[in-house]
Amino acid sequence: GMPGMAAPPLDRTRWKVLAINGRPLPPNGDYSIEFDNGRLSARLGCNSMSGTYTQNGNVLDAGPIASTRMACPDMEWETQGSAVFTRGMQVQMHDPNRITLSSSGGTIELTRRH
Repeated sequence: GMPGMAAPPLDRTRWKVLAINGRPLPPNGDYSIEFDNGRLSARLGCNSMSGTYTQNGNVLDAGPIASTRMACPDMEWETQGSAVFTRGMQVQMHDPNRITLSSSGGTIELTRRH
């Protein structure tokens, strides 16, 4: 990462999930996180998750995340990814199109979608 780079405001940005806890996601899946007007929505499997968030510089606080309740053949990504959404997530910017979200629950690596 480039030290000292301030995290950009995430409002109205869309991201593709590259990896969770250092493990790459299947490249053909639709794994994404979107930030819009104080709400975040994520797809890390077959369920969609959403909740509120606030950002203060490099710190992102997510409120309680609601998820649809479909049973999926593989819940592993959703389980690991949703554990990252919590208070006090750190946003680390690697370049304008790559960020990592990290918390006590793990890490999510993202690349910007235009």
